[in-house]
Amino acid sequence: MESYEEEGNEGATQCLSDEDCRLEIDSVGFGSAHPESEEIKSVPEVHTAEEVKVVARSSEEEAKKKPKFNKKHRSSQNPTYSLYLQEFTSIPKYLEEPKYLSKNDFEKVVLTSYPRSGNTLLRKYLEDITGIITGSDCDVKRRLNSDLVEMGMSGEGRTNHSIWVAKSHYPERYGASKFMANKCILLVRNPLDAIISLFNMIATGTHNCSMSEEDFTSFNDYFDMFVSQEIAVWRDFHSYWIDPEPDIPTYVVRYEDLLQKPEETLTELFSFLLNQNDLSGTLIEHLIKKHTSRGVKKQVYKPRVGKVNANKSKYTKDQLSQIKKLAGQMIRRMGYLETENELDKTDTGFFSDDEEVDASKDYECDSLFRGNSLRDVTMRYRYHEFNRNTLGEVCSSEHKYKVETKTDIPEVQINYSNDLIRQKSARDPSGRGSKLFREVLRGNVTAVDPDGNIVRRPRGFRKPI
Repeated sequence: MESYEEEGNEGATQCLSDEDCRLEIDSVGFGSAHPESEEIKSVPEVHTAEEVKVVARSSEEEAKKKPKFNKKHRSSQNPTYSLYLQEFTSIPKYLEEPKYLSKNDFEKVVLTSYPRSGNTLLRKYLEDITGIITGSDCDVKRRLNSDLVEMGMSGEGRTNHSIWVAKSHYPERYGASKFMANKCILLVRNPLDAIISLFNMIATGTHNCSMSEEDFTSFNDYFDMFVSQEIAVWRDFHSYWIDPEPDIPTYVVRYEDLLQKPEETLTELFSFLLNQNDLSGTLIEHLIKKHTSRGVKKQVYKPRVGKVNANKSKYTKDQLSQIKKLAGQMIRRMGYLETENELDKTDTGFFSDDEEVDASKDYECDSLFRGNSLRDVTMRYRYHEFNRNTLGEVCSSEHKYKVETKTDIPEVQINYSNDLIRQKSARDPSGRGSKLFREVLRGNVTAVDPDGNIVRRPRGFRKPI
């Protein structure tokens, strides 16, 4: 989720106590201290009549933050696969504004990404095109998540039958609720942009503010540590989902393609979602053209940069070398390597073949957890080859029959306790979390909005926002 509001990570082999987990929960962190619970709830102890009143007032204030639902938010008619695939004549009126489903015959889709990879942009496209609100597994009581609700992402915290696509960052962290998924959209972003965006979020506690250039230089030692930690998380996260034999059909969408060629990218994505290779002449083709020609109706928030490969100059040669050592092959597989190799040629070659990425050896990531067994992953396919294989699978008559008859459809549990990537253990007590960086940076940096305006100064020298 875009909030990073939970720090406690429970290890698979060496768990912390409940008290340890409780103490680790923070304002902008990774993971969840309660991976086994369906919902995270906090009930304060009260002893006096005055305390009861205080708690009641607090509950009322929290309730105001939550999105309010009524019949107008639920569709009177429910879209289906056949509706989107029918020959286009006109757009049904009930698709004009996103609503919840009252009946859901779709395969449940998890939209998962490493943090700060553009899932809000993709969700807005999906909502505008389908007329269906997207959900997420986040805890809407936490500030950055409630901010998204106020900005218009009304499906935050919902993973039930009323939505088709639900956002998650699993297994990078646990969400607030478990749910079953039949398909996965894996959203990928150049690590140079995603990692620095996450660093700014932790430092400022906002969705779209950045540290000032002066502060970024002052705290570069911490950024150096952050890069070493997060490039390994970025690598492990994508390795988890790009297993050569994933448990559910998985399709890769790159953030850069969504910005540079949205119509082509979304057309291919909907072929995956609707199990149909050719969308020519269909309602969904018209909807895609309509919404990509004018962009999403309204940005949820103005992004810090919103450009492709805008942050490479902020990395030192040593940091790029560290990225090379830890994630060179994954960078190549995802199309971020500049090379003359015909198989690897791409318009997003942000790393040079000879200087910054050693792609000469097959990459094998660290052992990861899935279920109770360790596995080593070697990613055999480049992302476009991987996607071709996935489309062949979901567009097959066998898969369509399973969906039509609702039999033997593959599914996985999202937020399964043994798969967390940020695991606390004796070897890694921090669980690759954000606590150190938050404690050092939060309140000690100048926060600047996308237009360059100072919105918050360090402690002791603050002006009203």
